[in-house]
Amino acid sequence: MEGAAVVMEGDDLPPEDFGEEHGWRSAAVKKHSRRTDASATERATTCGDAGGYFNAIRKDLNLNKVIKSSRMPRLPSEHWKIIVRPRGGLDVQQTGSARLGRAIAVAAGIAPELAGQDVVCPNTMQNIIVISTASRANADSYLRMRCLTLGIKQYEINTYEAAPHATCKGVIRKIDISESQTDLEKSILTDRNPSALGVKRIKNSETVVIVFDGYKVPNFVYFGTALVRCSLYHRQHDCCYACGRLGHRADVCPTPDEVVCKQCGISNPGENHTCSPKCGLCGGPHATTDKSCKQRFQLPFIVRWRRRERRAESERRSQPSEPASADVGLTQHAEAQADDCDSSQRPRSPSRSSARSRSRSRGRKDGGSSEGRPGPDPRVVVGPNRGADLSRGAGLGTRKERSISRVNPNRRCKVALGLIGCAAAEDPAER
Repeated sequence: MEGAAVVMEGDDLPPEDFGEEHGWRSAAVKKHSRRTDASATERATTCGDAGGYFNAIRKDLNLNKVIKSSRMPRLPSEHWKIIVRPRGGLDVQQTGSARLGRAIAVAAGIAPELAGQDVVCPNTMQNIIVISTASRANADSYLRMRCLTLGIKQYEINTYEAAPHATCKGVIRKIDISESQTDLEKSILTDRNPSALGVKRIKNSETVVIVFDGYKVPNFVYFGTALVRCSLYHRQHDCCYACGRLGHRADVCPTPDEVVCKQCGISNPGENHTCSPKCGLCGGPHATTDKSCKQRFQLPFIVRWRRRERRAESERRSQPSEPASADVGLTQHAEAQADDCDSSQRPRSPSRSSARSRSRSRGRKDGGSSEGRPGPDPRVVVGPNRGADLSRGAGLGTRKERSISRVNPNRRCKVALGLIGCAAAEDPAER
């Protein structure tokens, strides 16, 4: 659940602790098959790189530098991702992307025409290489690489497959060492855990990592018939124990021969060097990435994504709601028709009205018809019962409709347009 994912403490789980397997290959294959089967349905995914949208406020500028430098460009979410970890002091920043791409193509044995859609992107801060490919055959070829040849020198490499896009990791503990990889898959990758894609044990420990489909880690998972507590996986900030710098691990250190004090960070300290420890993340009086450091864990992507969704939702709620354009248009149209009725039913000049009155008076005295314009028919009723009254010869209709017929023409027009109710026509001043 979301609350448990935010408050629970995670573990430092480096990829190389998963053994000699090809990383999360089985999880990626299962995720890809699910995406293919459900291509007609819309999946709630969020495109973005692994280190993007890191909005947490940090006091130490060195931490912000590490975070920004570790961000990767956006790669296609549907591609397979292969991670290459070079050893032997290979510096990917000094080597360059072009030379690395050519060396990887030669080591994998892939023809240039078959690797046209592949992407080779080095991460200079972590000193690793990320390969993105849309071909499963190319991904398997990259996983079989064991060394890179640059000039006359060969560098040993370790390759594994990253977890697929739109997934998250959970951790379960107290799993017996005697449980093999096959036993773990049979106990966890079942129908009772429908979102579980892959499972790995951390070397010889009792901690097991599970990859879940989507951005939610369940509070509990089924391990066979047992219900086991599951917590969100938190990645620890990388700190090299060879050179003492932040951003990469010791197995991929580009300068393994350079000596740096692990406590204070001074280069090439003397034999009698004494110092007070200072954390490179928070500046506290302890070694960098010490267990007492409150900033040694990275904020997981799903937590950043949920916080971003909450901020967007709160901004939408804070904005004042505007009336619908259709309702505004209907109101303006009705008011315009009412104004037209008012202008057409305005009283005439006193001279014409008095002349018409005298003509009508003479007509009554003589017993003849008037030559003036006839007045409104009293049988015309304004209201919903107009047709029913005329059909049954009711003439004047109900009492309310007779009262409406006695009011001035302007009010009858507004009643017909629906601008005022029938009860408003029964104004005592109009009687």
